[in-house]
Amino acid sequence: MPLLEIEGLQASYGQVKALHGISMEVGEGNIVAMLGANGAGKTTTLRAISGLIRRTGGVRFNGRPIDRESAENIVRMGVAHVPENRGLFGQFTVWDNLRMGAYLRRDTDTLKEDFQKAFDNFPRLGERRTQLAATLSGGEQQMLAIARGLMLRPRLLLLDEPSLGLAPLIVQEIFQIIRSINRDGGTTVLLVEQNAAIALSVSQHAYVLETGQVAVSGTPEELRQNEGLQKSYLGY
Repeated sequence: MPLLEIEGLQASYGQVKALHGISMEVGEGNIVAMLGANGAGKTTTLRAISGLIRRTGGVRFNGRPIDRESAENIVRMGVAHVPENRGLFGQFTVWDNLRMGAYLRRDTDTLKEDFQKAFDNFPRLGERRTQLAATLSGGEQQMLAIARGLMLRPRLLLLDEPSLGLAPLIVQEIFQIIRSINRDGGTTVLLVEQNAAIALSVSQHAYVLETGQVAVSGTPEELRQNEGLQKSYLGY
């Protein structure tokens, strides 16, 4: 059974309809990529899953309907959302931002272990644990945003454009960590990413969105072999 199932998902911003019946599945333990041009509906899909906007249609997490749940309840179920703008508390330290990521947890005896795991995954955060988040570089802020999401110990991590605005070497480093989080920690990942090549390199399945609908889906190899798709959506 898939960990996340979406069927006929629709969402609007005021009178403007952004999603027109999205359907997809995310298997437990997988990395699934959502690709497409700006305005295709990728970010809106993540926001709809997280309960951040009004939506209609079916959304099931671990077999349970969540399309009428509040954003807070969805987080409690084990869904962590790392938004495109990172959503950090700039006036707080690295350490305090990580603490905020764990604010819903009750298993306080394991928090120390997870702080250490965050600093093992992102050594630079350990070096800057007392530094204000606003003073970090762009790459370090993205690392902190992902690390904060993982402090929830989520079953599903929603990542929105983790490579945005970052230098290629930093992008490679972050995607190596994403792969490690999935492989070693077993965290399922739904990844929105403009860099199609790197997204396909870490994912087991991918969906390409166009104007609020799924245009095509398949394995990374199937998408790479589709010449029309490469020119239209994947940018290579």
